[in-house]
Amino acid sequence: MNGAFLSGIALMNSGTGPAAAMSYPLGVHFKVPHGIAGGVFLPHVIRYNIEMGYYQYADIYDCITDRDVSHKYNEQEKAQLFLKKILSLWKVLSIPDDLVKLGLKTDFMPQFIRETMELKGALDQNPVPFYEDGIVSVLKQLKVT
Repeated sequence: MNGAFLSGIALMNSGTGPAAAMSYPLGVHFKVPHGIAGGVFLPHVIRYNIEMGYYQYADIYDCITDRDVSHKYNEQEKAQLFLKKILSLWKVLSIPDDLVKLGLKTDFMPQFIRETMELKGALDQNPVPFYEDGIVSVLKQLKVT
């Protein structure tokens, strides 16, 4: 309960984002735990943001990388390297990378998109516009087309 309490405080002061919004329909309809579901989507949301020109992940990369290494790269390269680190961690943690194996089929996509769009407040917190096109992009990366 203490952990849930602290996470509630954190969320009230920071918000969520698209990975969390997309985790709700996955959890409700396919019984995927919320944390795992968010983890499924997170690197793909990061990739989408980078593709849309958001490179401030470089700041996080600077925090987790030796300064002698970090200074060699520009902001865009650091953002890509941060994504690479997230994907590496994703594999170590065995986060699923195929939503079809979790139960999500192509015919459920319209409902999935609609239910995610109902959480517009979380989508609005993304640093770049992330709406239906972003959701579809992430779903395609996760083998649901």
